[in-house]
Amino acid sequence: FSEKYKVPVFCGEWGSYKKYADAASRCRYTTAIKGLLDELHIPYAYWEWDQSFSFFDGEPGIQNIQDCMRKAWGF
Repeated sequence: FSEKYKVPVFCGEWGSYKKYADAASRCRYTTAIKGLLDELHIPYAYWEWDQSFSFFDGEPGIQNIQDCMRKAWGF
């Protein structure tokens, strides 16, 4: 599509909902999706920072990112 119509691809919003997925599942999902988007050179926006899709464990802050999420994001 991108090549055919000469338009960029952008993955606008992605993430995993805390209410229905445990931390380990969310980390695996984040690792997989981020890895694919990076590999395909597709820019993206992660959905929200401080509510139901947040990758923070508590208030937003570097100290509140779980180890598996730190790894997923390359921190």
